[in-house]
Amino acid sequence: MRGRIHHHVLTISTYQNQSHMPSKVLTPGHGRIAEVHMLIRCKFIGRLQSTGQVFEVAEDTGYRIGDNDTTPALELGLRHMRKGEKGIVRCAAKYGFGPPGRPMVAPGAEVAVPENAMLEYEIEVVDVLPPFNPKDAPLLARVGEAELKKRHGNGFFHHLDFNRAIRCYQAGLKALDAESVDEEEEEERVYAAMVKKFCDVSNNLAAALMKLERWKDAKVGIFSLVWI
Repeated sequence: MRGRIHHHVLTISTYQNQSHMPSKVLTPGHGRIAEVHMLIRCKFIGRLQSTGQVFEVAEDTGYRIGDNDTTPALELGLRHMRKGEKGIVRCAAKYGFGPPGRPMVAPGAEVAVPENAMLEYEIEVVDVLPPFNPKDAPLLARVGEAELKKRHGNGFFHHLDFNRAIRCYQAGLKALDAESVDEEEEEERVYAAMVKKFCDVSNNLAAALMKLERWKDAKVGIFSLVWI
């Protein structure tokens, strides 16, 4: 992923929704096409179009199409891709981080995204996985989904976007569906993993709520740990 991928280029600037997104843009992959609610495991490099500076690198991550856990440009670029596809997505600022940009929180370790910056994503799709439903999923899969949401929430928290962090943490707790778990029916190690994940995500949720001074909501979240 470090070298540039010389493939077709999609420029996102004028479409109105996902169905208007051009499709003849990436080298062919194989297997099922990524659709809404599917999980796309991917690698990507995010760059500023103006300077070529890298603002984000992900060697192993995943996004559920439609969950809005990343920029619209990256999510729309991933949609309709197949396993093994590689390509480049370029976008106008409003499909990236918009007028605010994204602050540099750790000087020397990252690059700030300026106001109204146009972005470029170099993408490789590792896998396309089916939609997730906690009611049908085994507990270990629910733990994995919660971890993914926690990681996205931590990214938003790190960049001071506490509202989106809260949404991710809440989605992680929903994926766990801890109240439906019967300890007697689960392997001890899997049940322990669920409890740990529930505590981790709940703590992070409470921290994000406190950043926004939503004290009562944070209190409810902390009290939920007593139940588990």
